Amino acid sequence: MAALSSDASSPPWADLPVEMVDAVVERLDVLSAARLAAVCSSWAAAVATNPALPFGTPCLLMASEELNIFEEDTFELMDLTDAGEGGWEQPDPPPALMWGVAWGQQWVGGKDDWLATVDKHGDARLVNPYTGQRVELPDISAVVSGDKTRATFIRIVVCETPSSGTGAAGYLVVAVVGKGVLAIARGGDDGWTALKNPVDGNQFYCSDVVVHKGKVVAVDFYGVVHSWNIEHACASDAEPELKPPPPPPHDDELDGFEFRWRLAESADGRRLVLVRIYGNRTDPNPRAYGHRMYLYSDSYHAEGVRVYERNVDDAVAGDDGGGWNPVVGFGDDSLFLGLNYPFLARVVDRYSPGAYWVQLRPNCVCVTYNHSSVWSEHFDCDMQVFSLGNKGCSFRSSCLFPTDRCSYRTPMWFRPVLKNYELE
Repeated sequence: MAALSSDASSPPWADLPVEMVDAVVERLDVLSAARLAAVCSSWAAAVATNPALPFGTPCLLMASEELNIFEEDTFELMDLTDAGEGGWEQPDPPPALMWGVAWGQQWVGGKDDWLATVDKHGDARLVNPYTGQRVELPDISAVVSGDKTRATFIRIVVCETPSSGTGAAGYLVVAVVGKGVLAIARGGDDGWTALKNPVDGNQFYCSDVVVHKGKVVAVDFYGVVHSWNIEHACASDAEPELKPPPPPPHDDELDGFEFRWRLAESADGRRLVLVRIYGNRTDPNPRAYGHRMYLYSDSYHAEGVRVYERNVDDAVAGDDGGGWNPVVGFGDDSLFLGLNYPFLARVVDRYSPGAYWVQLRPNCVCVTYNHSSVWSEHFDCDMQVFSLGNKGCSFRSSCLFPTDRCSYRTPMWFRPVLKNYELE
């Protein structure tokens, strides 16, 4: 038997031919490539310079187009800035993501490189798909009535992620559970704290939630903004503050439309951003059968958006919504809204008259579902992009989910990052 080579005689990994490393990288999904970059600087360079890997680009995290009944946990990141070959051919699907850490779990929220997931027993956790790190969230049983299940969590808004190297410390999450109940949990908490219902005796129809300037801020179906001071959240009598929605436009452009509402923060974190989506209910989408929308009796067809912002610290005498100011644009950035925590990101404009498959452009509002189950808001497609250039919808995608089987994987914006996880 030949003797095994010693470490001294074995060639170091960093000395592999560049061509060989590039060939390996081209066959990896983006998460595996991020791990590969942690091996050595030359491999990191091969990953960072590969144009096929969409690091920093907001992608849709969704069920794989190759999904079948035996691959419930196969996902993909769809780069919607890719024009495809010649501009008119649909881009090749990215390599499938196989995440053992997400096996049997459904994502219900996320921020940065962390996902909030729930299993069939109704137990929730934060998961880092790069490192496999898991942080268990408190039991929600004390907040909800009846047995907890996977459907207990409508959404988990991940406001702050676990601090690097500190385990569970540092996170801040807000759960939307049951019929409009909001509950908050922070690293080290033994349980969830339910926030006071702003409409005592009635169901609170929550449309979106963020944390802004030390407060949990929620907007209801009517555009009214409610806020709770986080430090006083444990007091059962802590009344939320209310701010009315922006007044209707003076023109007739939005007459007859139904509104949906989303929240975000300005790039500098100083102002609260409110997005008014306008549209109408439609008949069921015939393409939706086999897709999760087959459960719906009708759908919502969005036509466009209006964006507003305000400094919540400014007092407005006789506040009737006049404190909101219109946002005319985001420059080279676009705003990404959905199950993910809202974020602004730079988008490279790859659109040309022949680039049919380019969906994302600068200065847009990009919207996906922001609830993980059949509960409140259901659009007639999985992703919509609204240009702020003409105050409405300039281009719009159709259903992106596989249509040949039912899937409960709600598409979500996820921005892959490249950092040395192994050495942190």
